[in-house]
Amino acid sequence: MAPRSPARFLGWSAAAIALSAAVALAVWREPLGRFLLPDPRLNQRLAAADAALARGELTRADGKGARELYEAVLAADPDQLAAQQGLARIRAAVLVNIDRALRAHRLEEARTQLGLAASLSVPQEQLQPLQARLLELDRSAARLPEWLAAAQRPGATAKQALEAYEAILAVDAGNAIALEGRSEVLGRELERAQALLTQRRLAEAEAIVAAVIARDPAHLDLPEAQAALGEARDRRQRQLAGLLRTAQRDQRAGRCERAAKRYQQVLADDAGRLVAREGLQACASKLLQRANEQIARQDFASAERGLAQARSWSPELPGLTAARRHLRQARADQARLQTRSQVTQLPQLLAEARDAIRTEHFLEPPGASAWDRLRVAASIAPGSEELKKVQNEYRRAARSCHEQGLVENDLGRAQACLEALVAIDPGDTRLVPARLQLAERWLAYAEERIGASDFVAARRALNAAQAIDASNARLAAMEARLRQAEGVPQARQP
Repeated sequence: MAPRSPARFLGWSAAAIALSAAVALAVWREPLGRFLLPDPRLNQRLAAADAALARGELTRADGKGARELYEAVLAADPDQLAAQQGLARIRAAVLVNIDRALRAHRLEEARTQLGLAASLSVPQEQLQPLQARLLELDRSAARLPEWLAAAQRPGATAKQALEAYEAILAVDAGNAIALEGRSEVLGRELERAQALLTQRRLAEAEAIVAAVIARDPAHLDLPEAQAALGEARDRRQRQLAGLLRTAQRDQRAGRCERAAKRYQQVLADDAGRLVAREGLQACASKLLQRANEQIARQDFASAERGLAQARSWSPELPGLTAARRHLRQARADQARLQTRSQVTQLPQLLAEARDAIRTEHFLEPPGASAWDRLRVAASIAPGSEELKKVQNEYRRAARSCHEQGLVENDLGRAQACLEALVAIDPGDTRLVPARLQLAERWLAYAEERIGASDFVAARRALNAAQAIDASNARLAAMEARLRQAEGVPQARQP
C-alpha cells in the first residue's frame, strides 16, 4: 500500500478540529457569552443583594431583600456562584439572629427567624437546638401570669416580689409591668436603706444598696442613696477614729478591759484596722502576765478566767499555750501536796480493810467493806507498797473463801467471794472457768431441789446460775423442768 501523503493527513486533521470547535461553540455558546459578555442586570441584582445583606435586610415583602435578590439571580443563572454564596451567608446570619433573639427573650422575633431559616433549607441539626430553646421559653412564658400574681400579692416581701419580677424578665426582658414593678420595689428598698442609715445600721444599708446595684444599676434613686451611704461611711470612720483614741488612752491608763471592749468595737466595723488589732493583743498580753502571777500565787480560778479572756481577745497570742500548760501543772502539784496530808489516814484505812477481810466482808456492807477501804486508800497513795500487800491479802482470802464454799457446798458464800475477786480484778480471764464451774454447781443444786420438791430453793439456784452464765445450754431445759414440777402450764410449740 502506498503511504498517505502529508497534505492529505493535514487536511483531514484540520477538518476534525474545525468540526470539534463548531460543536463546542454550539454547546457552550450561552455560558461563554455570559462569561465574556455578562448580563448587566444580573450584576446589578448581585450588587443590590450584597448591599441588602450588609444592611441586615435578609428578606423583604417587596422583593428587595437580600434573599429575594439572590434567588432572582439564581433563577436566571442557577450556576451563579456569587448568588449561592450570598444565600449561604444569609443562612448564617439568620442563625445568629435567632440566637440573639432567644438570648434577649424576644420570642416572636425568634419564631419568625426560625420560619425564615426553615424556608432557606437550613439543616435540621442546626435548627433543632434553637427550636428546643424556643419551646422552653414558651413554657416559661406560660407562667408569666402566675409570677405576676405572686409579685403583686398583698403581703409579699420585697425578696418574694423581686424574685417573681426577675423570673418574668428572664423570659420577657422587655415586660413593662415587670420592669415598673421591680423599679418600685427597689425604690422602697432604697428608702429602707436610708432609714437604716439614720439608725446607724451601716452594714445593713450597704447590703441593700449593693443588692439594688446588682439588679438595676441604672435605678433612678441609686445616686441619692449612694451619696447618703458615702456620708454615713465618712461619719462612721470619724467615730471609729475617736473610739480608737479612747481605747488607746484606756490602755495607757491600765484599764485593759475597757480598752479591749473599744478595740473590739472598732474591729467589728473594720476588721483590717491594724492599730486596733495590735492594741487588743497588747491587752491580752497584759492579762497573760497577770494570769502567770496568779498561777504563782496559786490563785488558779482567777488565772483560768484571765487566760480564757486573753484567748478570746487574741487566740494566737504567744505564750498562751505555755501558760495554760503551766496552770495545769501547778494544779497537779497542789493536788499532790494535798494528797500528802491525807497519807496519815492510810494506815487506819488499811487496818480497817484487814479487819473486813478477816470477817469476809469483801463487798458488804457498802462504804465499810474491804473493797471500799482499799479503793479510798488507792486514791490517796496508789503506789504504796503496804496497799499492794493488803490487796494481795484480799485476793488470797477471797479465793480461799470461794474454794471453801464450793467444798462445803455453800454456793452463796462461794458466789459472794467470787464476786469479790471480780471486783478487784475485773479483767482477770482466770476467773472465767471459776464462774462457769459455779454456774454448773447451781444448776446441779437446782436439779436436786426440784427432786426434793423444794421449788423455792430451786428457783433461787436457777436464778443464780442464770446471773453467772446466762448462755449456759442447760438453763432452758432446767427452767422447763422446774415450771412443769411447779404445775405451771407449758407453752405449746408451734
